[in-house]
Amino acid sequence: MYCEICGKQIEKPITIRFNKAILKVCEECKVIGEEVVVKPVERKPIVKQQVILKKPQVRKEPEYTVREDYAREIKKARESMGITQDMLASLIGEKLSTLKKVEAGKLKPTIEMAKKLEKTLKISLLETESFEETLAEKKVDASLTLGDVIEVKED
Repeated sequence: MYCEICGKQIEKPITIRFNKAILKVCEECKVIGEEVVVKPVERKPIVKQQVILKKPQVRKEPEYTVREDYAREIKKARESMGITQDMLASLIGEKLSTLKKVEAGKLKPTIEMAKKLEKTLKISLLETESFEETLAEKKVDASLTLGDVIEVKED
């Protein structure tokens, strides 16, 4: 180890405080500061802990879809409340251009936006779609065969 003041190699360093700095110095340089006694750091033993992972609980939340007649409902509710598109856009925190497209039926609102519109206009825009309804829609007619679907080309 070397003295942190003069750079001389030392066997037994002496710890001093110089201003607010703690330095390891040689016997000759210890007069520069005030000698301090350094207490050894007490180390606590490491305790191993067993971590038990729990399976996350899966909550089955209903799937929401926006009603097909959303544009008409939004416009009707807004006009009955006597507010402009600009006022409604600021109330729900959306851009006016986005609201105009939604009200014109050119843009389907997101679920979050539909919830804001429902709360502000006091209307119902969201429908819940159950898992069984989704499966029923996806079922294919059993009488349909592969031959009904493909067209065979002959060379």
